[in-house]
Amino acid sequence: MTEEQVLAELKAAFQVPSGHDICIQALDSVLGDRANDSEWIKANFSSLIERTQITAYDLYLAAERPAASSAIRTALADRLPQEPTVDDFFQLIEANFHALDRFFLVV
Repeated sequence: MTEEQVLAELKAAFQVPSGHDICIQALDSVLGDRANDSEWIKANFSSLIERTQITAYDLYLAAERPAASSAIRTALADRLPQEPTVDDFFQLIEANFHALDRFFLVV
């Protein structure tokens, strides 16, 4: 399998919530029971924007690690022998270095 194919498999297996879903979850978290209080929202708008961005990023980071771990296992685990050695593992990583490097740049 080429590194392009490995990269494609990594990308396909990387499943995180959409940006829209993360933003909705962040807004729900930040607004809480004041979601319908337009005066409070207006009075705290700048702070809400900042807190929403921070919360959304935290939510993404929480989803990123398990999604990346799952993608790496999906794309590479079958390429190891039944009872891999440490050397087998490192050879797999070395052989797919560029695919992994590009994957980490896009996630």
